[in-house]
Amino acid sequence: MTTKKNLVKSMFMNILTAGIFATAFTACSDEIDVEQAPTAEPTTHKTRSFITDDYYNINEKCATPFTRDNWYTHNGIYMRTGNGSFVNPNIKDPEQRTGYCEEILPWATASSPQSHIPNSICKEMTPANGWELVANFCGDYHHPNANYMAFYNKYQGKLRYFYFIPRDVQTNNAADHNFEILMQDGAAEHAVFGYAMPLNGKIVKPEAIKASNGDYFSQYVTPYADTKSQVGQLAPMIGWYAFDVDLSVYRGEGIGNETSMKRDGFIKPMLRGYNQANIDMIGKMTADITGNIDMKKCCVNSTGGVFGPLESVLGDAKGVLSFINDAKDVYGNIMKGDILGAIEGGINVAKQGCDLVGIDYGNEETGFDGYKGEVNMKLNGTLDFSGRISEEAVIHGVEPINQSMTHFDFDGTCLGQGVWNIVDHPVVYYTNAQIQWREDYTYSWTYDDEITKTVWAKGNSPFNANKKVERRSGENPTYTTSKEPWCGYVTYFDPSNIKVILNPNLFTPEEIASAKVYATCGVRKANSAFGSLDNFREAFGLKGSKFGINMKNGGEYYNRPFDEAPYDALSGSKSADKLNNMKTGATFKATNYDGYKCGMFGRGDSNYILMPQPLSGDDHALCTYMPSYEVTVTVIVNHNGKPIVYSRNYLPEYVKMDVADIPFYSDRQISDKCPANYVPAIYTEQMQHINDIHNWTRRTLQAVEGNSLYFDGRHAFDLDGFDKYSESWPMLIDGKKSTKWCTTKTGRSYGPWYSSPRPNSGSQDAWYACFKTNYGVSPTGYTLVNANDTRVFTERRPRVWYIWGKKEQSDKWTKLTYESTSTPGGACKPNAMPNDNFAEKSYKFNEGQAKDFKYFMIEIIDNWSDGGKSCMQLAEFRFDYD
Repeated sequence: MTTKKNLVKSMFMNILTAGIFATAFTACSDEIDVEQAPTAEPTTHKTRSFITDDYYNINEKCATPFTRDNWYTHNGIYMRTGNGSFVNPNIKDPEQRTGYCEEILPWATASSPQSHIPNSICKEMTPANGWELVANFCGDYHHPNANYMAFYNKYQGKLRYFYFIPRDVQTNNAADHNFEILMQDGAAEHAVFGYAMPLNGKIVKPEAIKASNGDYFSQYVTPYADTKSQVGQLAPMIGWYAFDVDLSVYRGEGIGNETSMKRDGFIKPMLRGYNQANIDMIGKMTADITGNIDMKKCCVNSTGGVFGPLESVLGDAKGVLSFINDAKDVYGNIMKGDILGAIEGGINVAKQGCDLVGIDYGNEETGFDGYKGEVNMKLNGTLDFSGRISEEAVIHGVEPINQSMTHFDFDGTCLGQGVWNIVDHPVVYYTNAQIQWREDYTYSWTYDDEITKTVWAKGNSPFNANKKVERRSGENPTYTTSKEPWCGYVTYFDPSNIKVILNPNLFTPEEIASAKVYATCGVRKANSAFGSLDNFREAFGLKGSKFGINMKNGGEYYNRPFDEAPYDALSGSKSADKLNNMKTGATFKATNYDGYKCGMFGRGDSNYILMPQPLSGDDHALCTYMPSYEVTVTVIVNHNGKPIVYSRNYLPEYVKMDVADIPFYSDRQISDKCPANYVPAIYTEQMQHINDIHNWTRRTLQAVEGNSLYFDGRHAFDLDGFDKYSESWPMLIDGKKSTKWCTTKTGRSYGPWYSSPRPNSGSQDAWYACFKTNYGVSPTGYTLVNANDTRVFTERRPRVWYIWGKKEQSDKWTKLTYESTSTPGGACKPNAMPNDNFAEKSYKFNEGQAKDFKYFMIEIIDNWSDGGKSCMQLAEFRFDYD
């Protein structure tokens, strides 16, 4: 498709945030263009040391200087050693000073015998793949054994350190080592501390996620290594190691001038050594991903995730191929328009906890061929290093470096700028729509011995919750309750504010052919405990998970099926069955949280639930805790004809929405609200879910009153209620064809809702069931569904019935329709119910006949038996809407 530069550039300029120059996605189109970023004049670069402007580095003064323009052509590098035993006296700087030695670089043609770095870490480190040398501290005369180099990958936003442990190292019996990375705010704003901070966000309470390191943010990072112990320990040995720091968050400050990182950023890598009491690194640092993860060949960040080239991080070719195909399928499905396939792929990425960065499939068509790039995988939770310092073994011989970012070479690079970000926090709405998995109506009857019993029905709770009250004449009530989760409230994710922005100094219009964006909101198993993310939310200035929810004037909804909104986040999809691996009715439990027994459920599996709804087992109040929602935003950029897949996790903002104000969007409104370059069809699916909730809160029927089941004048229920006998009138609206309403005509009772005189004004008995909605609705018709054994008992089908309605409880019933389905001779009319099991029949109201009613009743006068003496049965009753 031809790129329309003028049109897109005009749109681009209209949506730029004031004062921020950035590449912004501007339209839901196949092709985009971006404004041209300033182009730096070509220069010859060198890297700087880290103390003052009065520095001296032999590698910049030798015959072939080691610079940002030629570093990858060098096989060796000079180092300043503090041990005279290893000094090469023949190596002198121009001032004739000695104290130097030379070491083979880890990417040298003849690989360094002192390198512990997996080959895959270095083999794709080229300028063409985005790697830039931004600092070299090896050879600094003023700091012996400060043997560090720093590289930045502009497409991935990774700062990669190489460091050399010298021959005279003193380990003090350290069985393991890693680095504690301390950052000041300027650098931390570009890092991912568990979750990324949006462009307009701010870290308002840094102490919530800082370790005990004063004014610094703290992360622990394990080095890449080709061998580690079985429990993940890495004994410090002579030679090269490497580790990564994720600085990929684009912040947009002063592009073209000073970035916040350059202005006041500070990164301080501190080498930490530990004795045998070290925690089990392999066991603790696990990732939630399909495929074998070789933790011995990856770099792990205590809050950010697992980093590394795919072929190193995933332990076998099958795992690599499976992982690559997951990402490629998402891209391919979006490009070919298979939206549900793309949603499924996106959910897979989210539940596996993966951030895909720099994926380049090359010419790969089948098998594992042509892969380039790296991947970030989110940790299955975060790693707690508290208490470890007491077991520290101090390592001597590797100098710590306090690296102010002012001493890095920023010129002509994207260091300190990040790669991409979203503009604002995602939004999840919480409502006062009450979910209760039980029925609050009562059943009373009198036996010959005058004993009266009232049962509150057991609801079809996903956690098998129930509540019942038993009473005998002259006695106090006896209560039996379940502590399992049975009540909650409705929440939903709104994707309309997901706006992605790219670093304009990195991506030019000539490089980007197209870009697509989508987001999924869910909860992963590792964070299923309510309140588990509150420390991050507090740091970002977001509302915590615990707060009071005012349920006044909220709607009440009982015992609805799992496949309805809001429980199934894809309930509106006409092809939701394609999402085979995201089963309806998945549950997470968090027992006894702050005195509550909480849980959540929705569409998902044992590791991830898409937009789950919260439930609580508290007996007096609804659940007042938000689930640990996180939003995974995925960006697929067609960069020079090849896809790069970026994905990152964000914390949503919680916004209150009255259930009466849940919006409904027309197709045009959905299209108009579509964020720039958000995949339109995926966005439509997600917005349709909001429409489904809107309809659900207004149209869901709630059982009020009806005939009980009698045989020979005695009640046929088991005394434990509905859990052992389900053939009751509320089963008409439980969404299950497998349950039914079945009752005889003998001994029927009538409650106050049925009223006197009866609506049909006749003398005959009737089967009846009353329902209500929370808001006035205008159905255009209704559908009846036969029971499971109608083929055997055809006479039990309804033959003559009324549908009644009224707007307020005190109103008189209004006849909405009357159906008589037989001729005087007893033959079936076309409007008769079929005589097959589970058969459905739909009926229409006259236009405008049922408008804005809240109370409804189906009244069945007769069935197909002789005089209506047999049972009447019906599986389902539901209203239809055009």
